[in-house]
Amino acid sequence: MKDIIARRKEAERQNRIDTILDAARKLFLSKGYLGTSIRDIARESQLSTGAFYFYFNDKDEVYGIICEEAGQVLIDHLKGAMEEGDGLREKMRRMAWSYIDFYRNYPEQFELFVLRGTPFTNSGLAQNVADKLAAIDYEIYRLLEGLVSEGMEQGFIARGDSTMIATELAAGILGLLFFHKREHFEFDLDEQLACHLEIIFKGIAPDVTA
Repeated sequence: MKDIIARRKEAERQNRIDTILDAARKLFLSKGYLGTSIRDIARESQLSTGAFYFYFNDKDEVYGIICEEAGQVLIDHLKGAMEEGDGLREKMRRMAWSYIDFYRNYPEQFELFVLRGTPFTNSGLAQNVADKLAAIDYEIYRLLEGLVSEGMEQGFIARGDSTMIATELAAGILGLLFFHKREHFEFDLDEQLACHLEIIFKGIAPDVTA
């Protein structure tokens, strides 16, 4: 009997947590991190602010959990795409298309993790939460830099600064998505990415005439 009661209480606790996270996710998407207050989250959850503090320390903790979940979806997506590719060129291509797929099929996660509600940073975000999100950024970045370094070893990519090349690759793809998100820039995203990748592959290829 005690086990049944304990499981029921745990289920109720998890349900409250999920309710708060769902409400916060909705508000962060519509009002942004800065525009959302704990009172807003409690109201959307149909709970008191006291109930909110029973489950979470502050707004930053909630925001961090939501963004971490979104970032993990992206990481899993990218890793899965890389595992399917044969050869470095195909792995890099699949990784790029995987990012586009994430943008299209997980718009809320893209908005929360990649855009973070405000351009590039969230002013006032607790340092420990900002550090956790930065760690996920670096994990994604290392996936790409690892491919670049491997490409140099195999002669597919010209020798150079792997960090700089990885940055250029990432910046190009993100730039396309930012432009595409601004709907007044009309272009076919698939065609544009294919063009971008061909330009990149030609640019990073070894100079066979040297």
